[in-house]
Amino acid sequence: MKVDDTLDQIVALNDIIEKDTRVMKTYEESFTEIKEDLQVLKTRQQQLIFDVAKWAICEGVAGPNDDLPVFEPSAFIFAMCDLLDSHDNRLPEHDGTWH
Repeated sequence: MKVDDTLDQIVALNDIIEKDTRVMKTYEESFTEIKEDLQVLKTRQQQLIFDVAKWAICEGVAGPNDDLPVFEPSAFIFAMCDLLDSHDNRLPEHDGTWH
């Protein structure tokens, strides 16, 4: 193999490595942005859950003995649905008594 051919191959490989390095850097930057956005969304979601839990307690839908899984969004939604259903079933009758 000629020296010139070997040098051309090394240069070509170096170009590929440089290009891939730039692509990887772009991916890393995008990944960092996505992680930051995800953290913002998680924080916003957690605040909304706390706000709904606070509302439920203030409105009498949830009480101090109700275990609200505020750190598990899916479980929280199911718990709130159960509490709301149970609360709706305790609405006063026309004569003022609770059922």
